[in-house]
Amino acid sequence: SCIHSLVKGDYDKLTDNFFMLRDWAKENGYSFKGNFTLIFRIGKIINHDAGIITEIQLPVEKEL
Repeated sequence: SCIHSLVKGDYDKLTDNFFMLRDWAKENGYSFKGNFTLIFRIGKIINHDAGIITEIQLPVEKEL
């Protein structure tokens, strides 16, 4: 299983979103299983900060 978040805008927001996913996983009985993945989805950029979309993926497993 994997949890993920789409982050729109500057890369400075990635850390906060990573911690949000980590906290959600802990609160809902999941633990990390492997390395996280960042997917940079860059489309037509009009404004540098507004045109960047990054997906954070964290593989998780339900704790027993």
